[in-house]
Formats: sequence, C-alpha cells, structure tokens
Amino acid sequence: MKQRLLRLSRLLCAAALAVAQAALAQGTTFPDKPVHIIVPGPPGAATDAIARGLGEFLRPRLGQAVVVENRPGATGIIGTSYFAKSPADGYTLLLTNSDPVIMNPLLYDKLPYDAERDLVPVANLGIISGIVLAHPSVRANSMVELMELGRAKPGSVKWATFGVGSFVHVYAEWLSNSGGAGFLSVPYKGGGPALQATIAGEVDVTLFGIGPAIPLIEAGRVKPLAILGPKRSPLLPNVPTLAEQGFPQYITTWLGLFAPRGTPQDVVRKINGLVNQAMQDPAFKTSVMDPQTIDPMVGSPEDFAEFVRKDRAVVGPIVRESKVKMTMD
Repeated sequence: MKQRLLRLSRLLCAAALAVAQAALAQGTTFPDKPVHIIVPGPPGAATDAIARGLGEFLRPRLGQAVVVENRPGATGIIGTSYFAKSPADGYTLLLTNSDPVIMNPLLYDKLPYDAERDLVPVANLGIISGIVLAHPSVRANSMVELMELGRAKPGSVKWATFGVGSFVHVYAEWLSNSGGAGFLSVPYKGGGPALQATIAGEVDVTLFGIGPAIPLIEAGRVKPLAILGPKRSPLLPNVPTLAEQGFPQYITTWLGLFAPRGTPQDVVRKINGLVNQAMQDPAFKTSVMDPQTIDPMVGSPEDFAEFVRKDRAVVGPIVRESKVKMTMD
C-alpha cells in the first residue's frame, strides 16, 4: 500500500512539474506567431495612427509581425465586443480611446461586453490634449462667452459631435444642462467630419486634438476657445484651460492597450514593458505621439487599472448630468 502511494505521489509530482515547465515555456517563447492589435475605429484616426506606429516599434522587439485590424462602428462597441471574445493568449490586443472603456458602460444599460470584467489593462499610452474650436464667425472668444451666447438664445449654438453617445456629445449636453446654455448637438460620423463641418460654418463649435488644429488656427479657419485638460498647452500658451474659465470638470480622452480576460500575467507584463520602452523612446515620441498631441504615460498594468478606476469616478457624474442615454438596436 505504501509503495503504491509512493508511486502515485511521484506521478503527481512529475505531472505538476510538467505543467509548470509548460507554463514557463509559454512565457519565455511568447510570441511565436503574429500579434493582432484591434482598433475599434476607422483608419486614419489618432487611435489607428498610434496603433500602427506602436506595431512598427514592437515588431523587431517581439520578433513577429504586428497586424493592425480596424473594426469601427457604434462608438467602439463593434470592435471591442469582437476583441472581448478573442483567446486570452496575448496574441490579440485592443488599442482604444476611452469611449469603449469608460463612456459606453455609463451610457448603455446593456453592452455585448463587460468593460471591467473582459478588458485587462496592459498599458496607458497617454492622454490626448484636446481643444474647443469655433468657426471665426462665432461671436465668442472664450467658453464663458460661448455659454452666454447659448443662454441668450437656446438652440442657436450648434456643436458638432463625433456621433450620438460620443464624449463630445456627452460633454456638450453636460454643459447645456449644468450651465443652462441650450447648445444644440449635431452628430457627425467621427472627428474628421465634425471638424470639417466647423471649418465650413455648418456648425459653430467642436472639440478636437490640438496638434491637427494648430495649422487651422494659424490659417484663421477656426479659433480656439479653451484647452481641454489640466494645464495649458505649450503649443498654444495663450489659450486658457476650461478650469481657468470656471469649468473644473471635463472628460479626459486617453489611449490604452488591453488584453482579454484570462491573459497570463507574464505576457501582460512583457507587453507592458515594451510599450513603456516605446513611450520613453525620443524617436517614437517625435514621430508617433507628438503629431497626435498625445502626452505619453509610463507605468505598470496596476497603475493603468487604477487610472481607469479613477476616470470612471470622474466621468460618471458628468454622464448622469448630461442625461444622455443610449440603447442597443
């Protein structure tokens, strides 16, 4: 009896050792095939540009091809839900702005994915510096004056949004409700069309990234009203922030990399380390991040998870006060 127990114990130990060695081998050999980055937005957008730049940075360091897949639609819901069903092996990642992670769960009663459960934070790439832009004909040179225009004639100030349920739509509605401005939200299919509508004078104002807006400001095609962020931009030092004009609450737009739920921690940390290398690389910053006016961030997966948690707490009250609610068709 003792001999049989001894043999069984040896077999169990051998099996446990084999499992441990297999797990170790998986961690040391990752990746051994191409890695796919899902972008839940269209080609040419800031998220897409960063994903492709990051893919080029990662390719020689991973020793594998990095394929960017664009799956746009429904403010990121289509691409994010596709990603959430992917195998949890590190070979499929999600590079997204904050809308699918923060905004959508607050706006929709039901989604085909659970942002807190299904999306594992890997790395925070950075915060997108935004700016409120107005057509030159608008009789306002600040957010305070824009609010006064809206109060004087509700519905007269038209905001171009990136679509119903986008952060620009929510923020415009929040300003209308909290400040009594009576802005009229006009949805467009993304940031590019919204900006073009503002330039053409179809609408009065929109939000956009600082970098692409600077040539338009310099050419007099739009004028800046406020920086959407905690501090002034060195690119536009004379433009005050929203907080300086009496609007301390704002929605921060950021870019982050996520893995599916269940992805091994050693794989998550390996990818996090490589992304941190990219964020600290001067050439990457100059060629990839700066053109999109993104302030790079460096940190652990735990740091990013805490960042997301705090952002949800800030954005929640803004979404509730905006009174914007969405339903899945």
